[in-house]
Amino acid sequence: MVRSRCLSNSMEHRRQLRRGRPGPGPVPSRCMSLQDSRWNGMKHHALWPCAAAQFLTLHFPAFQSPSTMALHSTSVYCGPIGLCRLSCDRNEGFYVKPKLLDSVELDELRTAVAGGFTQSTRLALSNPVVHIYSSIVASRLESSLEWFKGNRCLSCHYFTKSETENWMVPFHRDEFFMVQSDVDLGEISDVCMKEGVQFGRFSATLLRRIVAVRVALDAIPANHGPLRVIPRSHVDDGRNDAHQDEMVVTQSAGDALLMSPMLLHASGKVDGPHVRRVLHYAYLMRDGACFG
Repeated sequence: MVRSRCLSNSMEHRRQLRRGRPGPGPVPSRCMSLQDSRWNGMKHHALWPCAAAQFLTLHFPAFQSPSTMALHSTSVYCGPIGLCRLSCDRNEGFYVKPKLLDSVELDELRTAVAGGFTQSTRLALSNPVVHIYSSIVASRLESSLEWFKGNRCLSCHYFTKSETENWMVPFHRDEFFMVQSDVDLGEISDVCMKEGVQFGRFSATLLRRIVAVRVALDAIPANHGPLRVIPRSHVDDGRNDAHQDEMVVTQSAGDALLMSPMLLHASGKVDGPHVRRVLHYAYLMRDGACFG
């Protein structure tokens, strides 16, 4: 079943929501359907502003608040003013493809990384299963996204966070990638060794052609160290401190988060006895920039 809910951007509507009165507001130009057969009735309002959800939770106990729904829903973004929505505009610098991998495929990858890596690594492509899935991921994205074309996998980072391996990452851009023999060395600088392999700082021209694909091997709700992003920061170098625009991106297991490496992003620690595993593939596109 498909449900759609649009969010109002008017200040008056936001004030009404904070007072617990979710009155009518103007319809924005961008909205997206939430497709999830697990939810019905009131639970489909995962795209409602959080203040409205709190109001409903208080008066209708059967309604689940966004903090609870974040544990189950697909790719919900929560802004600092309490708005929750799905991104459907890749010009913001990121895009989510829900359920790219199924449960059987996820189990295969989890088994592969558990047997192949004891910690996070930049060299995940050295694992044969992870390497095979780089082609599977690319093929599925290419068949469903017209702008994901002519791709070639440059590298794959495996990130794992848990109680024993836990850290915070400040806002940054990804500029260093594995040096490739067929990439113009004139577009690469500051070459250095990382885990015994040459990495270099790619030029802005090359970075605009790269699409990072973060495949979630586990569910990543708000307390599992999800990615935080600053929309459109990939086209504005002056927005290093624009944290008022920050969004938190949660994912269900199997979701793929596509993003520009130039997008400012960060992540926090995992809270509690949880594991957050991500395969971060980097693909070089043939046809230029994929994010506006």
